[in-house]
Amino acid sequence: MIGRCRHRSDFDALRSGRRLGARVLWVRVALDREVECSRVAFAIGRRTGNAVERNLLRRRIQSVLRQLEADLPPGRYLFGSHRPASKVTYTDVVTDVYALVERTRALSHS
Repeated sequence: MIGRCRHRSDFDALRSGRRLGARVLWVRVALDREVECSRVAFAIGRRTGNAVERNLLRRRIQSVLRQLEADLPPGRYLFGSHRPASKVTYTDVVTDVYALVERTRALSHS
């Protein structure tokens, strides 16, 4: 199960987390084995596009994360975009989220 970052402590932990980038997306990761389920937040600002485009991008990321739920190491995640949402395809999102989760798994093993 993937939850949402809601508390100040979640965002405090993310502040000291590690940032990883891909072609279109970036993620700030704060791994924590004590968290019962991974928690996710989004930093998709107005520069990324209008509300419809931003929400579509957020839903696409959430969809891919649900598919990868078993592979996601426990911790907190903050996702954002390098590009305008109108220029990001679903294939871009899938490729980047898979790559970012793989790099996060490598972090958790080191």
